[in-house]
Amino acid sequence: MKHTDLIGLTSQQLLELAPTATHQHAKGGLYQDLGPIISAETKDILLDSQGNKLRAWLHVFPYQPQVFARSIDEDYKFVALSG
Repeated sequence: MKHTDLIGLTSQQLLELAPTATHQHAKGGLYQDLGPIISAETKDILLDSQGNKLRAWLHVFPYQPQVFARSIDEDYKFVALSG
């Protein structure tokens, strides 16, 4: 199964495939929002090279689990799943 095969499925169908998913990316993949990335030393949200705050996303389906750091400015690319 490819990530694009998930586009158009209902939240219920997506959650049956990946119960830990909280969001669907615009390209179809399913992710769990792990929240902003916080510095253990300063407790500040970490920034990317352009000064944007970072959020951690765990890709949960359809490929191998992997954590990605994305700018919070890209949150619009994710739609929350309703369960």
